[in-house]
Amino acid sequence: MIVSSDRRQVILASAAGNRQIQISEDEASAPALSHDGQKIAYISPLGMLQVYDMATQQSSQVKDIVAGAASQMQWSADDQRLAYGCFFTTTHAEEVCIYDFATDTNEVYTNTPELMGVTSVVPYDGITLGGWSADGKKMALLLTVDPTPGLEYKHYTLGSILILDVETKEVKTVFAEEKGSEMVHVCCTVISPNGKTILFSAKTGDYNAIYRINVDGSGLERITPVSDHFDIVYPVWSPDGKAFAAYISQKDQTELSGPAIFSLSGELLDRLDIPDANNVTYWINSAGQ
Repeated sequence: MIVSSDRRQVILASAAGNRQIQISEDEASAPALSHDGQKIAYISPLGMLQVYDMATQQSSQVKDIVAGAASQMQWSADDQRLAYGCFFTTTHAEEVCIYDFATDTNEVYTNTPELMGVTSVVPYDGITLGGWSADGKKMALLLTVDPTPGLEYKHYTLGSILILDVETKEVKTVFAEEKGSEMVHVCCTVISPNGKTILFSAKTGDYNAIYRINVDGSGLERITPVSDHFDIVYPVWSPDGKAFAAYISQKDQTELSGPAIFSLSGELLDRLDIPDANNVTYWINSAGQ
């Protein structure tokens, strides 16, 4: 799996935490590991889209794409396409672009009405990638919008979980957070390997927990137990879809914070000893390692 260090360096680590490879010497952002485990895409300090080749241990620039301030990238299951956050000239909110390596084409895939007219940089306004289905036909997305447009930003957004049909560019809403509801701060969506289920984190009460919902909007349920008195965020599916990794944040006991592995029933299976890690971004290997 890939983790990001506190110094914004990219690190490739085993799930057991006993093997680590530092990919970038300088600051980098939006790292994304290909499904065959051979390439890592990331954004360089100069804002250029780069791909690191595990075989040659060298990085190269992809075409002339300037990803700039984009905060995210994700490979399709066949590693032929790369989705990333992109910006229109009329807005500062991230939409979705997809680069196709086979055809050498780059295309905008979303044009969200709720984001039109956003002209000031608001940290969480925009679309966040939530992964591809295995057949490459669907992507899960998270749309976050400031509920008080035109007013001073209050550090709060409403989150909606979306499904993008990559073939038609049609976007459907799976779940929409409502202002004043018990479940708030919906974030960190990630679609299952079979494309049927989405994990996400949200806050109910004092802590963030992990939830699950089907792509048709049915079956919403909390996974991690109410008895967990710490925040759990950034879920990532295991390759076989039988478990997930996430980041535990314990504000009063920072030494206990870090990546961990959970069962789909919410049981904490293992904590990973990876120094400086502050989230989990990807998990590969069919053996779940």
